[in-house]
Amino acid sequence: MRILLANQYPETRLALTLLFGREPGACIVGSVGNAAGLLALAHTVQPDIVILDLNLPGAPVAETLDNLRFFNKSIKILLISAGLNPAEATQSPRVDAAIDHSDPPEVLLEAFHALRESNDLAIQR
Repeated sequence: MRILLANQYPETRLALTLLFGREPGACIVGSVGNAAGLLALAHTVQPDIVILDLNLPGAPVAETLDNLRFFNKSIKILLISAGLNPAEATQSPRVDAAIDHSDPPEVLLEAFHALRESNDLAIQR
């Protein structure tokens, strides 16, 4: 599964790269720190999933999500937030999964596995 990381903090992007580097079937295809970079790179590398920080600078998150889906309707969005209830975030049709910044890495991997499984089912149909 092709993953694009979008987080304003380089150390967080590095940690995510290391985490997913050990994950079978996961391939980091890019890492960006702002909305403009995300949209440009997403159009080029065509990721299966974007791991997106809610507070990514450059544009409102709703606008960024709409633009991502405009170019790739099947893209999966895993939103990482601070203080936002993940259950509320996933009520939006723009977000496929959400976790809190304070969640341990295992929770992020569980969300990733769920998205990967849903993507695999869509491909098989």
